[in-house]
Amino acid sequence: MYDFSILVVEDNALNQRVTVSMLNMLGIRSITSVSNGEEALHAVASKRYDLILMDVVMPVMDGLETPRKIRNQEARNRPSVSSADCFSNLLIVALTDCCIPGKREECLLAGMNDFLLRPVSHPRFSEVLWKWLPKMMAHERSLADGSASLISVEKPISPEESSVNAPPLFILLVEDEKCHAEIARRSLIEALVPHRLIHVEDGQAALDYLHRESCFKDVESDVLPDLIFLDLHLPKVDGLEVLRRIQDNKNLRKIPTIVLTTSANSSDKDIAYRLGAAGYHIKPVNSKSLKAIFDARCKNDIC
Repeated sequence: MYDFSILVVEDNALNQRVTVSMLNMLGIRSITSVSNGEEALHAVASKRYDLILMDVVMPVMDGLETPRKIRNQEARNRPSVSSADCFSNLLIVALTDCCIPGKREECLLAGMNDFLLRPVSHPRFSEVLWKWLPKMMAHERSLADGSASLISVEKPISPEESSVNAPPLFILLVEDEKCHAEIARRSLIEALVPHRLIHVEDGQAALDYLHRESCFKDVESDVLPDLIFLDLHLPKVDGLEVLRRIQDNKNLRKIPTIVLTTSANSSDKDIAYRLGAAGYHIKPVNSKSLKAIFDARCKNDIC
């Protein structure tokens, strides 16, 4: 047990719970959760915190304006101390699924000390806390040797909650249409498929994630998806090109890639299979079709 006081600033209730759970795993119990930057400012004004974990995209006041206001207040409270010293006074770490290029640098310029991009493994999460909370004892590093637990926007459906006795799948969903992404999310939950999900909205973001480039360079390199759901008609880089580049990489081509598309064009289907797709399904998907995909994967017979 550690006597640190942590403030979690996150408007998504599920993400709040997951973050608190990971802090609890590190032996930290003094945790306050608020839903936006304005509430964070009130919390900081009334209590001293050792570290703030802050989302970037929030209502009322976002995760860029909030640290600026905190740093400005620190400077006003301590006019004799340099601005640089004030920056180390209250530790602020971004914990977000906002993967826009340059967002890390923008967060640091706003006054944050570090940046964590979801999904983040337990070892990486722990590493950042040890970095900024020097009283963390060295023997706690043994926690980092355990299995990685991914923080995700989606609820992790456990094998105990599932009708299927299998470990959770880590799924990368590449879909630019929000309605279809939401249908896929809900269908996975309704199918009781044990999973964790990360969603990106264009083909370039998918490739950046898989290759750990651009805004994904800090994601753990050994945490790759077990399954990819890929739309064909994507901005920036289309789905067929994504398939080509996946097949060009000896590690990525091992990941089953299922095409989820509105295209019933037989030529699209033929090309997708020639490029290595493990399955081709017409949207919108439902829980029955996703359950069938999951069952086929368990039998190593993806189709």
